[in-house]
Amino acid sequence: MTEKDDLFLLINSLNRMERGYFSKYADIHAKGGENTYKRLFHLICTTENPSAELIRENFKGENLEMHVSTAKNQLFHIILRTMRSYGSEGSHFARANDLIRDTDLLNYRNLKSASKKALERARNYAEENELLISQLEILRRELQTLSRYPQQCTLEMYQNLRKRYYATSQKIQMMFELECAFIKLGMMRSRFTLVRHEKERKELQQLIAELPAIDERQTCVEAKTLYHLIMALTYKMQSDFLSAHYHFHRSLDLFHHKKDYSSMFPDNYLQVISGYIKTAIMLGKNKEAMHGLAILKRLHNQHPIFRSDKLKTELFFALSNYELMYFIENSEYKKAKEQVNFLVIELPGFENQLSASQRLELYIRMSVASLLNNDTRKALQFLNRVYSEKFEHQHREFSGFCRVYYLLLHAEIGNKDHLYYAIRSIQRKLERENNFGDAEKLLMKYFRSQVLKGKRNSREFQIEKFISELFWLKSDPLFHYFDFYQWFCLKQGITPHHKEKNYKNRFNALSSTAIPVAAEARKE
Repeated sequence: MTEKDDLFLLINSLNRMERGYFSKYADIHAKGGENTYKRLFHLICTTENPSAELIRENFKGENLEMHVSTAKNQLFHIILRTMRSYGSEGSHFARANDLIRDTDLLNYRNLKSASKKALERARNYAEENELLISQLEILRRELQTLSRYPQQCTLEMYQNLRKRYYATSQKIQMMFELECAFIKLGMMRSRFTLVRHEKERKELQQLIAELPAIDERQTCVEAKTLYHLIMALTYKMQSDFLSAHYHFHRSLDLFHHKKDYSSMFPDNYLQVISGYIKTAIMLGKNKEAMHGLAILKRLHNQHPIFRSDKLKTELFFALSNYELMYFIENSEYKKAKEQVNFLVIELPGFENQLSASQRLELYIRMSVASLLNNDTRKALQFLNRVYSEKFEHQHREFSGFCRVYYLLLHAEIGNKDHLYYAIRSIQRKLERENNFGDAEKLLMKYFRSQVLKGKRNSREFQIEKFISELFWLKSDPLFHYFDFYQWFCLKQGITPHHKEKNYKNRFNALSSTAIPVAAEARKE
């Protein structure tokens, strides 16, 4: 059995309580003696790499010896049935489906009164939790009941049911359009994370113009939160962080309006809270950033769904990444160093579950924190891990930052020979691809001047002009990982502009590519 075997992966994903529940479940269904599937389950649990030969050896002389593949497949489905019974995910959709199945069961046994009460319970639960698909299923069953007993149906009942069915269908259609827009936006973000050209700007304008109109009173919470998430991400792509933060904040408020909807749409909720924290940090809104981090820390104990392996990994990344980002932005370098030491110990346990982009971003944050704590060698070690994973397949802004940051670290170490050849290699590559950003050009110019410094025909580099130009490029995505402007200011003993009172609005003030809001886009 390889590590990629579905049964092996499923068993390893179970926690201690789930494994204990399966053992009890297997005992209930045992037909005398010890249950064969329970023995197979424990063998896989206690063996690091259980092969088919090892299984045959442990079940020698039994029927399972000749049918290992079939037994593994049956055990896989038994575990799935057990987990459905256990309800480990605590899904609202699963609960609604169980109530609908209760209705069907009672209806097949011709228990009309009990079936009607069960259907009413299912309808109340679906409406309370805004489960549109479940609501539509319940309405279909109500229509079937009326068609089966037309003598009990009145015109008023028929019209009311028809009206509710049509309204629910319209809401589902709106959700479908928003989901399609969200997927389309995700495809755009995979191609470019920041609007640089007029063509990209028009693509975003078109996407916003096609969004369905949102009625704050009648639209369901899922649709409203998704709409504001789409708007926030589009503004973020233009470096208009103030508008992006507003929409993240609005979406977060809707998740907690009247009741807590976070466990119903956990993936969207994590994306909203992550965006809310990140934009708050970038705008200098420390109280809001701390509030967002406090919410993230509580999520693990808030609902069982946030304790699943997938979301546990997402929570680990979000907390680690944004705490490091917060400490770095607020010059709390000692705390950043402690966080790096913590991640050095904890990260290996999550490394295989994290996506490549998440791993690389964490390594970059750890490298920057080490550099700001005057540990340049350690910073270079973390950056080398990024290089070992072939970061070029990541988006252009990230790969551009890695190349420039690599030059900065070697300049700090004083390795001028290596710096010279690295500059030539990067410049040839970027010129061939025609892929230079303004910030990259400026920083490459500076590092080239450091290599040529003191040599014949070398010109004097105007450092004050260079720092001033860096300030006006602070909306460039290269600054999302490391503040080059602040770094060079401190190196030259210049007071950075971010110490001034207008620091909180710097990203909004510097944004020159903001597209019109949804209403203006629709007019165009």
